[in-house]
Amino acid sequence: KMTATGDGVWVARYRDSDSLLRFTHSLGSFDSFPQSERYGEACKAAAEWFSHMGAGGVNEPATVRQACEAYVQHLSDAGRDRPAVDAKGRFKRWVFPDPIARIELQDLTHPKVADWRKRLSKASRLLQGRAGKEQAARAAGEPPPEGGKRSAASLNRDMATLKAALNLALLERKVASDAAWRIALKPEKNANGRRLAYLDSEQRRALLAAASDELRPFLRGLTSLPLRPGTLA
Repeated sequence: KMTATGDGVWVARYRDSDSLLRFTHSLGSFDSFPQSERYGEACKAAAEWFSHMGAGGVNEPATVRQACEAYVQHLSDAGRDRPAVDAKGRFKRWVFPDPIARIELQDLTHPKVADWRKRLSKASRLLQGRAGKEQAARAAGEPPPEGGKRSAASLNRDMATLKAALNLALLERKVASDAAWRIALKPEKNANGRRLAYLDSEQRRALLAAASDELRPFLRGLTSLPLRPGTLA
C-alpha cells in the first residue's frame, strides 16, 4: 500500500531454484471484488503466474498489441512478406484500435477475448475504395458509407490471424496457457458456402465483347476451362 487508506496492489514473488534469481510481479488491486474476496482472487492469479514461471515462462510483461507486432516481425524474418503485410493490415483494422490491444497477455481471459470477437462480428465489412467514398460523402455533407455484414469466412480469417499471434506468444513462453483464446477464437461453422453466381453463354459473350484487348484472351480462357483464375494466370 502506498497510502494507509488506499486499496494497494497485490504482489507475487518468485525465486528460481536453478538460478536463485528473484522475480516480482504486480497482480493488480482486484478492487472490482469485495474486500473479503480479494485475497482469494490474488492467490488464484499468483498461482497462475507461479505455474507460468515454473514452466520457463518470461517475466517481462507483454500486451496483445506487442504479441501481434512480434508475429508480424516473425513472418518478415521468415521471408513471408505477403502474409506479414496481410497480418499487419488485419491487426491495424481490428486489433490495435480495440481495447484488447492494451491488455497484458497474462491478464487475458476468455471473456475478454470473447468480447473482442463479438465486437468484430458486429463491425461492418470494409468497402473497396472506402477512403475515397468517405471523403466524397463528407464533402457532400452526407454520412460515410457503411459496409454490409461481414461474412463468417472474413471473421474466421481475422480471428485466425490474432490466434496465430497469441499462439506464437505461447510458444515463446510469454503467456502460461491458451485457455483465454482456445475456445473464444474457435472458427465459425459453415463459413465456406458455395458461390452460385453463374454467367450464361450470352453474358459470357457480352463480357468478352466489353473487355480490353489485353484482358480478352485471359477471360476467354476462363470461360472455356474449369480453372481458377490464379491457376490459369
